[in-house]
Amino acid sequence: MSYISAETKRLYASVLGDIDNVKTVSIGGRKSESVRSLFDQDLLRFLLCLAVTDGEIGKNEIDFLYEFLPQAMKHEFPSATKETQGLPKEIRQFALTSGAYRYCRGSLPFALKFVQKIDEQYIASGTTNEYLVTKKVCDLYEALGLDFLALSEDLNTADSYTTIITFAKEHLRQLRAGAQEVGRDGEKGSGGPEESWPPKEGEKSAEGEAEPEEPEQTLEELLAELDELVGLENVKQEVHSMVNLINIRKLRQSHDLKVPALSLHMVFYGNPGTGKTTIARLLAKIYKAVGVLSKGQLVEVDRSGLVAGYVGQTALKTQKVIESALGGILFIDEAYALINETAGQDFGQEAIVTILKAMEDHRDDFIVIVAGYTELMEKFVASNPGLRSRFNKYIEFYDYTPEQLVGIFKLQCRKAGYEPSAEALKYTEDYFTDSYENRGEDYANGREVRNYLEKAIINQANRLSEREEGEPEPTTEELLTLELADVNIIE
Repeated sequence: MSYISAETKRLYASVLGDIDNVKTVSIGGRKSESVRSLFDQDLLRFLLCLAVTDGEIGKNEIDFLYEFLPQAMKHEFPSATKETQGLPKEIRQFALTSGAYRYCRGSLPFALKFVQKIDEQYIASGTTNEYLVTKKVCDLYEALGLDFLALSEDLNTADSYTTIITFAKEHLRQLRAGAQEVGRDGEKGSGGPEESWPPKEGEKSAEGEAEPEEPEQTLEELLAELDELVGLENVKQEVHSMVNLINIRKLRQSHDLKVPALSLHMVFYGNPGTGKTTIARLLAKIYKAVGVLSKGQLVEVDRSGLVAGYVGQTALKTQKVIESALGGILFIDEAYALINETAGQDFGQEAIVTILKAMEDHRDDFIVIVAGYTELMEKFVASNPGLRSRFNKYIEFYDYTPEQLVGIFKLQCRKAGYEPSAEALKYTEDYFTDSYENRGEDYANGREVRNYLEKAIINQANRLSEREEGEPEPTTEELLTLELADVNIIE
């Protein structure tokens, strides 16, 4: 029985025909004569991104990969067959080393880069003013993904598929929106069919400006990155609600309807390491994507970055920080220190007054988030009537549960290119359960996980380096795997 629809087969054959017909396009030095295998490898990474989302790879999924991409599977897993018991392990290793886990997150897949160059060559020559081959590849992603999704009932797999397809379609939409600006000589396009893309580090484009290393993330990508975070369910819901509110306000404005005043200044409260800075950084980018902020940068500061040693100097120091944050978010960590009498209450109040004035003067393009422990933040907001009136959004960041800490550990391992063994993972679960149940005031939550992983990586490096003379170098699997001895952290 075939798992692949006739439409998917038709689109795949058509795209291969487009690739084979073009012989002059270069992407980072890769000519079209060798691009077919690279294109297949990119499709394999796409399918593996879907396959490994649920942590398992079923027999039907393996059969699908061998049916649709037999040459790519043979190339990547030369010693394996469909019946090989160790194939799922090999696939997980490939997903780690090739970046399949992070497919289409923050960078354009090779397949889209290549066919975009093909279309830009056609546009520059006046053959067409549309990205027809790019659209065909997007349609192929969509059809191929739907065929593959039919083999899985996992909702996370469907979410990954939706994120990738949304990204591809949004990229195509942006290309088509700018297609009319492309001249017949390619001035606004690729710069000519032989131009290498992307330029080497430090190389400048035809316009004389250095090309950005990564494209700016779309709203869909940013929300997907938010949803990928472990835990923080109440925080995610708040962010999605704020985005919905902003979008509806814009829609009401387009219909000439009234919109009430909206304050986006917020109070984040909770223990250290619960994701407050991470969420603030994402919010800055999200608010830029929806048009609330013009730049979307996050400026992090605490009392020492705002307060000077003499009356009058604090206002100047604080104003300089504010200017650097205009168009973005000013994130003040441990904001309650500004009212700490032992640290100089008058100077802290001077900073508060300066910030309040900026919140009023730049309310259309400046957001302030204050953060810290729950009880102390309540005292901070109550210390000045202006703070109480301007901060009307409070978001609590709860401590991570042991299960969530393990989830963060697994996610960080995956992003860093490591995979814990079964014994190591079991030890890690016990470790975080014990540390959570016996946590004190200095408990670091997510930072605890980061520090734990860093120690484990150091332990693995030391273990793999302690080899007798003449012993072979560590294998790929050994370099990928964290063993029990690595995660057995002795304080």
